[in-house]
Amino acid sequence: MNILNKIFLYFSNQDFLFTIIVTILSNYSYELVSTFINTIIVPVLTREDDDGNDRKNSKINYKPFLRSVIKFSLLISIISIFIILSSK
Repeated sequence: MNILNKIFLYFSNQDFLFTIIVTILSNYSYELVSTFINTIIVPVLTREDDDGNDRKNSKINYKPFLRSVIKFSLLISIISIFIILSSK
């Protein structure tokens, strides 16, 4: 029962909102990093296709990474606006 009391005390001290914000930020950060790796790093490192042909002229599809950057920057902007408004 002591653990449950600590959990309820943690959420009652206004740390619940902080926990939600950190969870959302971590999800968007993970998406940003994973799309960067999958759309930019991996295609550069794997230049050969299954037949052994070199794909130097193939284009990198950067649109998923750009979408993740936009989503992450919008999220940071919204959170910073709420922080600024709540501090006044």
